[in-house]
Amino acid sequence: MNIVEIAEYATLSKAAYTDFKFNSDGENIELIKSLTIDSSFSENEAIALSTQFEVVSQSTNGIASGFSATLFRTKTDPAKYVLSVRGTNDIGDALEDILNIGIFDGIASHQTIELFNYYQDLTAKEGDKVVRYFYDDADQLRAYTEVAKETGALYGKDFVGVGHSLGGHLATTLSRLAGDAVDVVYSFNGPGFDSSQVVGTSKAELFIDNLAAMQKQLLGYTSIADEWGAQVTDIATPTDIVNKVGNSVDEKFYSYVEAINPAAAHSITGLTESLIVQSLFALMDSTVTLSTLSDIFQSSSDRDSVLETVVAALKKLVVDHGVGSAGGIATEDHSALFKAYQDVKDVISKQEIKASLVNLASLSSQLMSSLSHENIAYRYSLVEGNAFALLNDNLYTSEIEKKLELYDAKLGSGVITEAWEKLRADYLYDIFSYFSSEVVVPNSATRYIWQDIARKGLK
Repeated sequence: MNIVEIAEYATLSKAAYTDFKFNSDGENIELIKSLTIDSSFSENEAIALSTQFEVVSQSTNGIASGFSATLFRTKTDPAKYVLSVRGTNDIGDALEDILNIGIFDGIASHQTIELFNYYQDLTAKEGDKVVRYFYDDADQLRAYTEVAKETGALYGKDFVGVGHSLGGHLATTLSRLAGDAVDVVYSFNGPGFDSSQVVGTSKAELFIDNLAAMQKQLLGYTSIADEWGAQVTDIATPTDIVNKVGNSVDEKFYSYVEAINPAAAHSITGLTESLIVQSLFALMDSTVTLSTLSDIFQSSSDRDSVLETVVAALKKLVVDHGVGSAGGIATEDHSALFKAYQDVKDVISKQEIKASLVNLASLSSQLMSSLSHENIAYRYSLVEGNAFALLNDNLYTSEIEKKLELYDAKLGSGVITEAWEKLRADYLYDIFSYFSSEVVVPNSATRYIWQDIARKGLK
């Protein structure tokens, strides 16, 4: 699993909620302005996205169903396209999520045909026949053919499908509608289907089979695959309820987010913010998993300031090479958080920093203390109170080594004593346990309650 790519695709899923502006030639204009006005992008985020991607096309034809999708192209690799499907936009979309998937059709049928119509526009060659699906006044599915007026941007090309919420559900249908043309699909907190992956046994399967049969009748062939592709990656947050509607077509992977409230936990904004922070670790250690990062993040701070705490810690080590007191990032200052994230990412990328990530929250206090005595990476984490350690000697400058030098009783030199390491490890073990256990303190005297717990040795 490539967490760096997952964070990138989450960002594009978030960008799908933007209404982009196009000139008379169909060229996207004012990308940054569109992102900052119509969606929850800060200016720094919008600038970063605009340097990586360009908007090729956007469909907003599904007025009744609320459907919209945007086709992005990577600037550094013009052959790489990403089709991002917009998710739940209002209460009408939410009703379609629950009613169609959970009760009626087993699939968001109206928006699925809007997506398929748009996909055919994108992949058709000028002069080719394409099928147009629609629901008549009696809500019966109908279809007819028309000739493509121009060659679509995806003609003869592969692409990636992504989306959040209902958009994730719809993006997943691309593994059937587009077949081998879609390289991979990423769904973020998207509802599933009534399918159990057994072809022909569900309402969702019957609906897709019907689309295929109608296409074959009108064109003599069908482009729709007869089974779900193995290239679907389903990313979800634990307390979101939308991703629990229906059945997933593949394994579900859970990501950490600060929010616990189901509505906030469903948001693509919070999920994207968490994933881009997690991607900083993945840039240095490609073996890291969402599960490990979730453990680290949960143990790092009070839940409201976890991302700020983690990014500030990374910036201090990777960018500033600092130890001891340093300025943090204010909670809910999303612009400052993204700026710090960019600073860390730039240094990691330019210097090609690689490091092995260790989850200190999974270690005993005795082991933390022992490792601290042997390795400066662990000692640094003990001093800083980080729930993680990055094993790469080049990260720890001579100035850091001097400040964290082990005390030598014979020479009377050094700073860190073995007794301090043991006490500090005990303290951090308790702190990590406290943060990860979601303990609710009954009154405002948090500091003193914690001291009482620590003195009693409770964990």
